[in-house]
Amino acid sequence: MNNATSLSTLFDQLGLKSDSISITEFTSKHTVADPKLPLYKASFWNHSQAEFLKEAIDSDSTGQMLSTN
Repeated sequence: MNNATSLSTLFDQLGLKSDSISITEFTSKHTVADPKLPLYKASFWNHSQAEFLKEAIDSDSTGQMLSTN
């Protein structure tokens, strides 16, 4: 699985549009100003998305790629 496929799958799991244009638009509009802030604590996630990201990071060592630390 390549990075583009992985990112598309992640967006699917988060309930977001997962085509390349939508991913590009999302990532250009949503940034984390504080590099020490864990990605799942960013204000643009809803509660379910934040919980999903936190659980992915906590339970899966490859989930550490989702962290901004």
